[in-house]
Parts: sequence; structure tokens; C-alpha cells
Amino acid sequence: MKTEDNIENHYKLMISFKDKILFESELDKKEINYYVENEYFGDKVRFVFLDSDHKKVDNIIINNEIVATVESNLVSDFNDQSKMVKLYLIIAFVFIAIIFLLALFFNFIMT
Repeated sequence: MKTEDNIENHYKLMISFKDKILFESELDKKEINYYVENEYFGDKVRFVFLDSDHKKVDNIIINNEIVATVESNLVSDFNDQSKMVKLYLIIAFVFIAIIFLLALFFNFIMT
């Protein structure tokens, strides 16, 4: 299951922390040997595989829509970023609407 021998010559992936349990479950089902590093990289976890399992791992990622990056290219998931931008825009809109309503209310009271 999980081995640590000579990880420098193996295939490495960074998996989003939210997909870690699903990914490990699929790896175990397919009986793919892997190693998980204990150190976290932001919201990512490093998995190490044998080069021979490269295609099997890619199929798991594609079939389960798992967010994964190669070790050298740590790019955030665009969908997660766009959800956060939408949330910030909604909060900003609500804040501006409250200020506008308060201004109208105080203007009405003062007249």
C-alpha cells in the first residue's frame, strides 16, 4: 500500500485536501501502491506513485474529477477561486445596499 523507498524517481502529484479521502479510497480499490507525505502544502497533499501506475492514477483523477496538480505547477483550482470571488461580491453588494438604505433613512428623518 504505502511505501517510501526511493521517492525521488517516482511520479508525484499534489492533491487538493478536500479530495484526499476519495483519492485514497480509489487508490486502495485499484490496489495502487502510494506514499503520502505528512507535510501539507497549503490546501494540498503530496502523493508519490510508481511510474508504472501513472495511467491508472490519471484515470482515477479524470473519472472522479479530482483536483490535482504536478508538483512543480501549484495552481489553485479556478472553480474554488471563482466561488470565493462571487462570495466577496455578494458581501460587497449587501454592504453597499445597507449603506444606501441607511443614507435614505437618515435623509428622510432629517427632512
